[in-house]
Amino acid sequence: MVKRFEKRLKVVANLPYNISTPILFKFLDSKDVFTTLILMLQKEVAQRLAAKPSCKDYGVLSIFVQMFMDVEIGFMVPNSAFYPTPNIDSAVVRFDVLNEPRAKIEDIGIFKRLVRAAFGQRRKTLSNALKSLNIAQENISKAFELANIDAKRRGETLSIEEFARLSNFIYRAS
Repeated sequence: MVKRFEKRLKVVANLPYNISTPILFKFLDSKDVFTTLILMLQKEVAQRLAAKPSCKDYGVLSIFVQMFMDVEIGFMVPNSAFYPTPNIDSAVVRFDVLNEPRAKIEDIGIFKRLVRAAFGQRRKTLSNALKSLNIAQENISKAFELANIDAKRRGETLSIEEFARLSNFIYRAS
């Protein structure tokens, strides 16, 4: 698609709220086509996208998007701005695609599995949550040690860089 237009695109859109997350993942899959996305989203989704570690909104979506894009909430749009008035507020969010991922990832598949497993059961410690990865426990334990990450932490406390580092050590141990 980039060759068709001979340069990367900018997108401005109001996404259908009920399918905004799958559309965001499609944008991520095609991130090389875009430089900037300016999207109106449901306020709660916008807050998840921009969330930082140790915040209740921080999760899989935050990490996957922020790994490849800078995310900034521009402004909120109250529900009273629409007719008929919906039951939710909105936010306009700017995404700037990074030239390089925020952290080096040696295997994107393992990174994605790790992040999903870490948030699959939010109240579990990482060591318990990562049992679902079907990777030898001694390899995971060694990866925690090499990455200098306490296995008793919960997924929501790790930064993107820490997830990348842990993912890389799991990849090397597997």
